[in-house]
Amino acid sequence: MRAYISAKYYTLSDRKILERLCSTIESLGVDTYLLPRDAEEWFVKKLGGKELIEKSKEEIGKSDFLILEFSYGEINLGAEIGQAFFLGKPIVIITNNKRI
Repeated sequence: MRAYISAKYYTLSDRKILERLCSTIESLGVDTYLLPRDAEEWFVKKLGGKELIEKSKEEIGKSDFLILEFSYGEINLGAEIGQAFFLGKPIVIITNNKRI
């Protein structure tokens, strides 16, 4: 089983939270794919917009479901949500934002 993690990454604190999230999911026997970690190596590699879109489509297609980490309430993640929805993938939303 494989989960595509859709999340925004702005700070080192975000990275630690996302690493902990992936580790927790992986401890349950679910493989994870996180675009900033796996495609860009935490922004060591810079992919262009078109490359990012194509990579996310490809990896969502390979995944069984999408987990949306929605603490920032970013609408920019809409393309990934739409792709998962279009492919009939279940979408799990998690957040620590009490306003959402």
